[in-house]
Amino acid sequence: MLAFAWVAIVGGCGARGPVNPSFVLDIDSARSDIKAMRLDRKTSVRPVVVIGGLLDPLNIASAQLGDRLTVMLSEESQPVVVGLVGANTMKACRERVVEMVQARWPSDDPSETLDVDVVGFSLGGVVGRDAAIAREGERRLKVVRMFTICSPHMGSGMAQIPTTDARVVAIRSDSEFLSRLDHERQEGRAAYELYCYTRLDDGIVAPELAAPRDLRPWWVTNLPLERSHGNAHKDARILADIARRLRDEPAYATMPPAPLPEP
Repeated sequence: MLAFAWVAIVGGCGARGPVNPSFVLDIDSARSDIKAMRLDRKTSVRPVVVIGGLLDPLNIASAQLGDRLTVMLSEESQPVVVGLVGANTMKACRERVVEMVQARWPSDDPSETLDVDVVGFSLGGVVGRDAAIAREGERRLKVVRMFTICSPHMGSGMAQIPTTDARVVAIRSDSEFLSRLDHERQEGRAAYELYCYTRLDDGIVAPELAAPRDLRPWWVTNLPLERSHGNAHKDARILADIARRLRDEPAYATMPPAPLPEP
Protein backbone atom coordinates (compact mmCIF):
# COMPACT_ATOMS: atom_id res chain seq x y z
CA MET A 1 0.00 0.00 0.00
CA LEU A 2 2.85 2.37 0.88
CA ALA A 3 4.59 1.59 -2.41
CA PHE A 4 1.41 2.33 -4.35
CA ALA A 5 1.01 5.66 -2.55
CA TRP A 6 4.60 6.61 -3.44
CA VAL A 7 4.07 5.81 -7.12
CA ALA A 8 0.92 7.91 -7.12
CA ILE A 9 2.78 10.86 -5.62
CA VAL A 10 5.62 10.62 -8.13
CA GLY A 11 3.18 10.23 -10.98
CA GLY A 12 1.26 13.35 -10.09
CA CYS A 13 -2.45 13.80 -10.58
CA GLY A 14 -4.47 11.42 -12.72
CA ALA A 15 -6.22 11.98 -16.02
CA ARG A 16 -9.30 13.30 -14.27
CA GLY A 17 -9.24 17.03 -13.93
CA PRO A 18 -9.99 20.16 -15.90
CA VAL A 19 -10.75 19.91 -19.60
CA ASN A 20 -8.88 22.25 -21.92
CA PRO A 21 -11.48 24.01 -24.11
CA SER A 22 -8.83 24.58 -26.79
CA PHE A 23 -7.61 20.96 -26.74
CA VAL A 24 -10.61 18.70 -26.19
CA LEU A 25 -9.18 15.24 -26.79
CA ASP A 26 -9.40 12.33 -24.38
CA ILE A 27 -6.67 9.74 -24.10
CA ASP A 28 -8.70 6.84 -25.51
CA SER A 29 -9.70 8.82 -28.61
CA ALA A 30 -6.09 9.88 -29.11
CA ARG A 31 -4.85 6.31 -28.91
CA SER A 32 -7.50 5.18 -31.39
CA ASP A 33 -6.51 7.91 -33.82
CA ILE A 34 -2.85 6.98 -33.53
CA LYS A 35 -3.75 3.38 -34.41
CA ALA A 36 -5.63 4.64 -37.46
CA MET A 37 -2.68 6.79 -38.54
CA ARG A 38 -0.34 3.82 -38.15
CA LEU A 39 -2.53 1.89 -40.59
CA ASP A 40 -2.64 4.83 -43.01
CA ARG A 41 0.82 6.33 -42.92
CA LYS A 42 1.21 9.66 -44.70
CA THR A 43 4.09 11.69 -46.04
CA SER A 44 5.08 14.62 -43.86
CA VAL A 45 4.82 18.15 -45.22
CA ARG A 46 8.61 18.52 -44.98
CA PRO A 47 11.54 16.74 -43.29
CA VAL A 48 11.06 16.19 -39.55
CA VAL A 49 13.70 16.61 -36.85
CA VAL A 50 13.16 15.17 -33.35
CA ILE A 51 15.35 16.61 -30.57
CA GLY A 52 15.56 14.92 -27.18
CA GLY A 53 15.93 16.34 -23.70
CA LEU A 54 18.50 16.71 -20.94
CA LEU A 55 17.42 14.03 -18.45
CA ASP A 56 17.89 11.26 -21.01
CA PRO A 57 21.32 9.70 -20.32
CA LEU A 58 20.89 6.88 -22.85
CA ASN A 59 18.92 8.87 -25.44
CA ILE A 60 15.95 6.59 -24.70
CA ALA A 61 13.28 9.31 -24.59
CA SER A 62 14.43 10.86 -27.87
CA ALA A 63 14.36 7.43 -29.54
CA GLN A 64 10.90 6.69 -28.13
CA LEU A 65 9.54 10.00 -29.37
CA GLY A 66 11.06 9.41 -32.79
CA ASP A 67 9.65 5.88 -32.95
CA ARG A 68 6.15 7.02 -32.01
CA LEU A 69 6.11 9.62 -34.77
CA THR A 70 7.84 7.37 -37.30
CA VAL A 71 5.05 4.78 -37.32
CA MET A 72 2.53 7.46 -38.35
CA LEU A 73 4.64 8.74 -41.25
CA SER A 74 5.51 7.14 -44.57
CA GLU A 75 8.82 5.41 -45.22
CA GLU A 76 10.20 8.44 -47.05
CA SER A 77 9.29 10.71 -44.12
CA GLN A 78 11.37 9.06 -41.41
CA PRO A 79 12.65 11.77 -39.04
CA VAL A 80 16.16 12.52 -37.97
CA VAL A 81 16.32 11.82 -34.22
CA VAL A 82 18.90 13.81 -32.26
CA GLY A 83 19.87 12.73 -28.75
CA LEU A 84 21.91 15.15 -26.69
CA VAL A 85 24.11 12.76 -24.71
CA GLY A 86 27.70 14.00 -24.80
CA ALA A 87 26.78 17.44 -26.13
CA ASN A 88 27.63 19.28 -22.94
CA THR A 89 27.09 22.89 -23.98
CA MET A 90 24.23 24.60 -25.80
CA LYS A 91 26.61 25.33 -28.68
CA ALA A 92 27.50 21.65 -28.93
CA CYS A 93 23.80 20.74 -28.83
CA ARG A 94 22.83 23.02 -31.70
CA GLU A 95 25.87 21.99 -33.74
CA ARG A 96 24.92 18.34 -33.37
CA VAL A 97 21.39 19.06 -34.59
CA VAL A 98 22.58 20.98 -37.65
CA GLU A 99 25.26 18.40 -38.49
CA MET A 100 22.80 15.50 -38.35
CA VAL A 101 20.24 17.34 -40.48
CA GLN A 102 22.90 18.33 -43.00
CA ALA A 103 24.15 14.74 -43.19
CA ARG A 104 20.64 13.44 -43.91
CA TRP A 105 19.37 16.22 -46.17
CA PRO A 106 22.39 18.12 -47.59
CA SER A 107 21.94 21.81 -48.30
CA ASP A 108 24.16 23.73 -50.73
CA ASP A 109 23.53 26.92 -48.80
CA PRO A 110 26.37 27.43 -46.28
CA SER A 111 24.15 29.62 -44.11
CA GLU A 112 21.21 27.28 -43.50
CA THR A 113 19.80 23.78 -43.84
CA LEU A 114 16.84 22.75 -45.94
CA ASP A 115 13.38 23.59 -44.57
CA VAL A 116 12.42 21.34 -41.65
CA ASP A 117 9.76 20.89 -39.00
CA VAL A 118 11.08 20.29 -35.47
CA VAL A 119 9.62 18.32 -32.57
CA GLY A 120 11.54 19.07 -29.38
CA PHE A 121 11.04 17.41 -26.01
CA SER A 122 12.06 19.34 -22.88
CA LEU A 123 15.52 20.86 -23.47
CA GLY A 124 15.20 19.85 -27.13
CA GLY A 125 12.64 22.60 -27.68
CA VAL A 126 14.98 25.41 -26.73
CA VAL A 127 17.91 23.71 -28.48
CA GLY A 128 15.82 23.84 -31.65
CA ARG A 129 15.14 27.52 -31.15
CA ASP A 130 18.83 28.18 -30.58
CA ALA A 131 19.80 26.20 -33.69
CA ALA A 132 17.41 28.34 -35.77
CA ILE A 133 19.27 31.58 -34.96
CA ALA A 134 21.44 32.98 -37.76
CA ARG A 135 25.10 33.35 -36.74
CA GLU A 136 28.05 34.47 -38.79
CA GLY A 137 30.15 31.54 -39.92
CA GLU A 138 27.56 28.91 -38.86
CA ARG A 139 24.85 27.06 -40.74
CA ARG A 140 21.50 27.51 -38.99
CA LEU A 141 18.56 25.14 -38.78
CA LYS A 142 15.94 26.52 -41.19
CA VAL A 143 12.78 25.83 -39.19
CA VAL A 144 9.32 26.29 -40.66
CA ARG A 145 7.34 24.89 -37.72
CA MET A 146 8.47 23.95 -34.25
CA PHE A 147 6.51 21.78 -31.81
CA THR A 148 7.78 21.68 -28.24
CA ILE A 149 6.73 19.38 -25.41
CA CYS A 150 7.29 20.61 -21.86
CA SER A 151 10.21 22.79 -22.92
CA PRO A 152 11.72 25.42 -20.58
CA HIS A 153 11.07 28.47 -22.77
CA MET A 154 10.99 30.67 -19.66
CA GLY A 155 13.27 28.51 -17.56
CA SER A 156 12.97 25.65 -15.12
CA GLY A 157 12.76 25.82 -11.35
CA MET A 158 14.93 22.71 -11.16
CA ALA A 159 17.69 24.59 -13.00
CA GLN A 160 18.33 26.72 -9.92
CA ILE A 161 20.21 23.88 -8.23
CA PRO A 162 23.99 24.38 -7.90
CA THR A 163 25.68 22.80 -10.92
CA THR A 164 28.51 23.14 -13.40
CA ASP A 165 26.39 21.74 -16.25
CA ALA A 166 26.27 24.57 -18.80
CA ARG A 167 23.00 23.29 -20.23
CA VAL A 168 21.27 23.54 -16.87
CA VAL A 169 22.67 27.02 -16.27
CA ALA A 170 21.34 28.02 -19.71
CA ILE A 171 17.74 27.29 -18.73
CA ARG A 172 17.67 29.30 -15.54
CA SER A 173 14.94 31.91 -15.77
CA ASP A 174 17.40 34.82 -15.79
CA SER A 175 19.97 33.25 -18.12
CA GLU A 176 21.67 35.03 -20.99
CA PHE A 177 20.72 32.09 -23.21
CA LEU A 178 16.96 32.46 -22.68
CA SER A 179 17.23 36.26 -22.94
CA ARG A 180 18.82 35.81 -26.36
CA LEU A 181 16.01 33.53 -27.52
CA ASP A 182 13.45 36.10 -26.32
CA HIS A 183 15.31 38.90 -28.09
CA GLU A 184 15.33 37.01 -31.38
CA ARG A 185 11.60 36.45 -31.08
CA GLN A 186 10.82 40.03 -30.11
CA GLU A 187 12.88 41.34 -33.01
CA GLY A 188 10.95 39.17 -35.44
CA ARG A 189 13.96 37.09 -36.46
CA ALA A 190 12.35 33.85 -35.29
CA ALA A 191 10.08 33.59 -38.30
CA TYR A 192 8.96 29.98 -37.79
CA GLU A 193 5.61 28.94 -36.32
CA LEU A 194 5.93 27.82 -32.71
CA TYR A 195 3.46 25.43 -31.05
CA CYS A 196 3.99 24.57 -27.38
CA TYR A 197 2.48 21.70 -25.39
CA THR A 198 2.61 20.95 -21.67
CA ARG A 199 1.12 18.67 -19.04
CA LEU A 200 -0.27 19.92 -15.76
CA ASP A 201 1.58 19.18 -12.51
CA ASP A 202 4.98 19.23 -14.21
CA GLY A 203 7.50 19.74 -11.43
CA ILE A 204 10.48 19.98 -13.81
CA VAL A 205 9.22 22.64 -16.23
CA ALA A 206 6.14 24.26 -14.75
CA PRO A 207 3.31 24.66 -17.31
CA GLU A 208 3.46 28.45 -17.07
CA LEU A 209 7.12 28.28 -18.20
CA ALA A 210 6.51 25.97 -21.17
CA ALA A 211 5.98 28.73 -23.75
CA PRO A 212 7.61 32.10 -24.47
CA ARG A 213 6.14 35.15 -22.73
CA ASP A 214 3.95 36.10 -25.68
CA LEU A 215 2.44 32.62 -26.11
CA ARG A 216 0.43 30.11 -24.12
CA PRO A 217 1.03 26.37 -24.27
CA TRP A 218 -1.70 23.89 -25.04
CA TRP A 219 -2.12 21.90 -21.83
CA VAL A 220 -3.43 18.45 -20.98
CA THR A 221 -3.84 16.72 -17.63
CA ASN A 222 -1.31 14.21 -16.44
CA LEU A 223 -2.16 10.49 -16.60
CA PRO A 224 -2.43 8.07 -13.66
CA LEU A 225 0.86 6.77 -12.31
CA GLU A 226 2.91 8.73 -14.83
CA ARG A 227 5.63 11.31 -14.36
CA SER A 228 4.12 14.47 -15.77
CA HIS A 229 7.36 15.66 -17.32
CA GLY A 230 9.27 12.43 -17.84
CA ASN A 231 6.47 10.71 -19.75
CA ALA A 232 5.15 13.69 -21.69
CA HIS A 233 6.94 12.61 -24.88
CA LYS A 234 4.69 9.51 -24.91
CA ASP A 235 1.38 11.31 -24.30
CA ALA A 236 -0.99 10.11 -27.05
CA ARG A 237 -2.99 13.36 -27.04
CA ILE A 238 0.06 15.48 -27.74
CA LEU A 239 1.49 13.02 -30.27
CA ALA A 240 -1.79 12.69 -32.16
CA ASP A 241 -2.07 16.45 -32.52
CA ILE A 242 1.54 16.87 -33.67
CA ALA A 243 1.33 13.93 -36.08
CA ARG A 244 -1.78 15.33 -37.72
CA ARG A 245 -0.01 18.64 -38.28
CA LEU A 246 3.06 16.91 -39.69
CA ARG A 247 0.76 14.96 -42.03
CA ASP A 248 -1.09 18.16 -43.04
CA GLU A 249 -4.38 16.93 -41.59
CA PRO A 250 -6.92 18.69 -39.34
CA ALA A 251 -5.54 18.85 -35.82
CA TYR A 252 -7.30 18.81 -32.46
CA ALA A 253 -5.85 21.78 -30.59
CA THR A 254 -7.33 25.13 -31.60
CA MET A 255 -6.13 28.70 -31.44
CA PRO A 256 -5.78 30.56 -29.22
CA PRO A 257 -4.57 28.19 -26.51
CA ALA A 258 -6.77 28.45 -23.42
CA PRO A 259 -5.29 29.88 -20.21
CA LEU A 260 -3.88 27.43 -17.70
CA PRO A 261 -6.47 26.40 -15.09
CA GLU A 262 -6.43 28.04 -11.70
CA PRO A 263 -4.37 26.06 -9.17
